[in-house]
This record gives sequence, C-alpha cells and structure tokens, in this order.
Amino acid sequence: MRIRLAQLTAGLLWLLAAAPGECQLFTCPKLDGAKPNKLVAYLQGDRASLPQDCVLFAIERLGFAGYTPAIPILITYLDYPRPQDPGPWHSHAQSAGYLYPAASALFGMGKAAAPALLCAIASLEISEVARKNAAEAVFALYSREDVTEGIAVMMRASREESDAYSRAHLEDAARYWASRCPPEHQNACMAALQ
Repeated sequence: MRIRLAQLTAGLLWLLAAAPGECQLFTCPKLDGAKPNKLVAYLQGDRASLPQDCVLFAIERLGFAGYTPAIPILITYLDYPRPQDPGPWHSHAQSAGYLYPAASALFGMGKAAAPALLCAIASLEISEVARKNAAEAVFALYSREDVTEGIAVMMRASREESDAYSRAHLEDAARYWASRCPPEHQNACMAALQ
C-alpha cells in the first residue's frame, strides 16, 4: 500500500506541476470557444507564423478536452516551450509537462497517447528535446500504476523495433528513467530493463 501511494503521488505531482490551472497565462480571443477539431486545424498551420499565446492556448485546451484525435499534432509540439518566467519559483527544476505543455496534454490523454509517444522516442526525425519529453511523459503515465512499468514499456517497444538507431533511442530512454527511480525502487527499475 505504501509503494502504491508513493507511485500515485508521483504521477499526480507530475500532472499538477504540468497543469496550468490558476496559473494559466495564455489567452487567444480568436480561438476562444473553438471546438477541438478547429484547434487541431489551427496547430496544423505554419508553426513559425502562429502567435505563441494562441499555440499554447490551443495545446492546453486540447489537453483539457482529452481530445485524442489531436495526439499526432501534439506530438509535433513536444519541443514547443512555454515562455520563460523570471519569477523566483521558476528557478527550480520543473517537469517537461510544465515547460512543454504538449507533454502535459498528452499525459492527460492517458495510455491512448502511449503508442504515439513511443514512436516519437524511436523517431529519427524528432528533436532531442521532443524525444526526452516523450520519454518523460511515458514514464510519468505508467508510473501512476507501477514505477517500473514505463521502463518496461519502453524496453518492449525497443525489442519490437527493427531499426538499430530507433531501438537505441528507446533503450537509452528506458535506461535513463531506470536510473532516476527512487532508491527504494532502484532494483525493480533495473530489472525492468531486462
């Protein structure tokens, strides 16, 4: 029971650290009230020309809605950061879910997002930041139930991967998260790499 509570707490803290809640800074009058399919269409536009507040507003709204058809477009925004806030509490380490809102949105969609997140980790065409954020989201997603499961999921995906580089990306992500397990779970996390 104690381990289960610790695992649930870890997942909840990741999500809460990521959730904008009362700290939501983004508004976009032109998207206010837009249905999820319109938000997806907006994010499919020319990324470089879209106003940052509107992009972040759309990502957050899709996450709040749990709109799973948005998963593919949200994957492409895993490396899209929220702006730096010079406030004193922002000097502490923060989760990918806070710094990169698409990670939070995908986490909020639950295991429905896992296949796309695993593909992102394995991808040869995704940025390192996006790959790292996808791996953190997979780890956090599965850690809600079992701290070792996210590691095991990444390792299983690596075994199914035919491309050596893609396999290595998945294995590296699993090893990284196994090394980050709490000391009381370290042996179980290392065993999940097998």
